[in-house]
Amino acid sequence: IVVLAGLINALKLVNKKFQDIKIVISGAGAAGIAVSKILLKVKVNDIILIDTKGTIYKGRQENMNFAKEEISKLTNKTKLKGSLADALKGADVFIGLSQPGLVTKEMVKTMNQKAIVFAMSNPILLSPTNSCNSVQNRSNSISRISDDQPLSSMASASGN
Repeated sequence: IVVLAGLINALKLVNKKFQDIKIVISGAGAAGIAVSKILLKVKVNDIILIDTKGTIYKGRQENMNFAKEEISKLTNKTKLKGSLADALKGADVFIGLSQPGLVTKEMVKTMNQKAIVFAMSNPILLSPTNSCNSVQNRSNSISRISDDQPLSSMASASGN
């Protein structure tokens, strides 16, 4: 619900509609699948989920389970095969629900103009070798690149 609320407001800011956007979700576990189902209910037509083996698509054999099999019938209708970088090309929205540090600025630059990024993976744990400064630098690694790209948002995974 929190993702949906954030997306409703972000889409208003960039003047885009649910039925016209491509969404890429990193993380095909419980959170990623639940968010996908909510977005399908509000008429998002183009959703691609990504797991550790790449895009989820109908007919994929590797690393599939019953939940991924079911969601594959409703998402990635073009059966795009490939990596997160491949899926992000031309995407309007990225929702990160897996782990931090997967998306680079170069990958974000391949997204559509006025892209929306919800980086919602679990935070990085602090240790003596991982100071607050390095955590701050990582959380800011995807930031507003220009007036066109992207609209970024940070949230904790507990809010998805």
